[in-house]
Amino acid sequence: MQDIRGKIRRGIRIFLIITILTMMFIIFRSIRKETFEALKKMSPLWMLISVACAGLRYYFDIFRIRWIARGLGKDLSWNGCVYFLFGGYFLGAVTPFQSGGLPFQIFVMKREGIDYGEGLALIFMRGILSGIILPFVLPIMFTQTRAMETTFFRVLTRYLVVIYGGIFLLMIFSIFLPQVIKKIFRGKLLKGAEEFRDAFVREYRKRPGALGLALLGTLLTLFFYFLGTPTLLRGLGVEVNFFKGMVYQMILTYALNFAPTPGASGIAEMGGFKLFSEICPQELLGVYVLLWRFFTGHIGVIIGGFTMLKLISEYEMEEGKK
Repeated sequence: MQDIRGKIRRGIRIFLIITILTMMFIIFRSIRKETFEALKKMSPLWMLISVACAGLRYYFDIFRIRWIARGLGKDLSWNGCVYFLFGGYFLGAVTPFQSGGLPFQIFVMKREGIDYGEGLALIFMRGILSGIILPFVLPIMFTQTRAMETTFFRVLTRYLVVIYGGIFLLMIFSIFLPQVIKKIFRGKLLKGAEEFRDAFVREYRKRPGALGLALLGTLLTLFFYFLGTPTLLRGLGVEVNFFKGMVYQMILTYALNFAPTPGASGIAEMGGFKLFSEICPQELLGVYVLLWRFFTGHIGVIIGGFTMLKLISEYEMEEGKK
């Protein structure tokens, strides 16, 4: 446990250093005397709507996690979903490639009686439900904005295609070509892949209604997440087309998945600074990126930090009783 805590502390330090330095750079690049005048036009109502969008995003994410679990024939408790979601956010923010979230989420599900293979099936299904939206939004991204023409986003898009493509192929092989998986993996990884295939083929086919509700939860989760961008801009007094603002959020949502830095720190801020300059005035850009990162990422990380402390305390109490 001490070793885990040490790794978490190191990850937090790296995350904070990169985030703070990046935000300082952005603020210094964009702050000017017009900024203070522009901030006088802030709308408290739209700011509250932005907060509501963030809350609804998290609520429907928990909703879809519960229904994905029910598709497996399992009942993941509300507390278990909270630990799964926010603990995943926190550990994703303090580990490279957001890799710490997955083993933690498997640990949470194990405590709730969901075994390794079923846990992988739940995590993959959550990613699949979000990922299947991507082919439908890609044409919108390319036709509605000029940002996708830049070198920065071309590189990120290629990176994303490789990562998503690799995961998709791995899933296809696990389900339809298990003999290929047997040649690639050994030991616990092979056992997990086989359990994932069994859970996916056996359980989800029995409960299409549960997956339908999980898909609905996914659409609502993404809707309120994407809606956060135009409502926050309106909160700063910037008149922006709602659809266009949501499209820009779509671009960053998918482009920042699997970013190599802890919690996508640095990359998210610089990507937002580059992208949102097309729809946000320069004098408000730094302030907007700061608030945007707080609403879309840091709130979840902060809640996740408190969630982790609570879970670690519960775990130590359980161990102490043995």
